Amino acid sequence: CDPYFGPDDLQVLQLVLRSAPHLKVAILTSRKQQQMNGAVDVEESYKKKWRSICDQQAPDTEIVVVGNSKGELPIHDRWWLTKGKGLRIGTSFNSLGAKKESEISGLTEAESRELELRVDEFIETRKREHNGEKLSVFVFSL
Repeated sequence: CDPYFGPDDLQVLQLVLRSAPHLKVAILTSRKQQQMNGAVDVEESYKKKWRSICDQQAPDTEIVVVGNSKGELPIHDRWWLTKGKGLRIGTSFNSLGAKKESEISGLTEAESRELELRVDEFIETRKREHNGEKLSVFVFSL
């Protein structure tokens, strides 16, 4: 879950290919970030970026783009989650180790499970509104 995830962050999937190539990945991001990237065809911009950084097939990856009327994802924080485990990431993947300091911290099992439930509401496209406002949801496979 990263509201600022865009095509330039796809390098994280190369780590997945190296360490767990059969892992299924779901990425939750905001519509606003996709608009800021200037992509006319969001799905194609991700696929084109992947082809430019890797000649292997991407891992099983689903990208879920969610936005309210301003294009914002109702979640601001960044988390990498798996069953009962997770990390709280203080910045987007492509900013790690760059110009500014940021935090990476482990989540407890209880925190991970709670956040998984919140994120899954969007990933599984069950949640179509937040605080009385409709959400747009766009899902595609990489």
